Amino acid sequence: MDDMINENMQEIQERKRMLRRQILYARDEIPLEKREKMSGEICRHAISLSAFEKAERVLCFASFGSEVDTKELIETSIRLGKKLFLPRVEGDDMSFYRIRSREDLTAGYKGIMEPNGQTERYVPVASEKAGGTGTVPGSKDIFFLPGVVFDRYGGRIGYGKGFYDRFLSGGYSGAVYALIFGMQVIDKPIEKAAWDIPVRYLITEAGMSEI
Repeated sequence: MDDMINENMQEIQERKRMLRRQILYARDEIPLEKREKMSGEICRHAISLSAFEKAERVLCFASFGSEVDTKELIETSIRLGKKLFLPRVEGDDMSFYRIRSREDLTAGYKGIMEPNGQTERYVPVASEKAGGTGTVPGSKDIFFLPGVVFDRYGGRIGYGKGFYDRFLSGGYSGAVYALIFGMQVIDKPIEKAAWDIPVRYLITEAGMSEI
């Protein structure tokens, strides 16, 4: 039975790898000028969210390769005085550290710009309370998430290392919004593994959609 389960999981992972390669190739083929224009639209949709307006702490990512360019969102968060945290890969896990400008970033994992790890580390609200149990209603945190493929049912395919799934399962209780181009959203449901964390909100150049 265990062998059958393992074999099935391997088949699912292989199908995910093929779909990841397909979408990454297509995303890389988007002309730079068009990608920049769509990135600006996506960031402005994110900035217009009431959840962003109310947020005190913002978790985002420094874009890499053909990802949605988050520069406008990062700069706006800093200008508005929000506490901005970006990810840093530390071994098999990922932690978020506060930055106050893009100058606080340095090339890290696979050349991706990361905080140096010497500033304030993000701690989920629930972990700040007695015993680290429970969540705090009205948590004023918002998380803008990258990824490769998303479906219309909460399914997501990342880059294959599971960094974000492990982080999100570690106590984060705020809202999560994926920042992606419309061509990264597929109609067919993505096969899910037990450790996959669903995403409820998608932001593309067309606007925000709730699943």
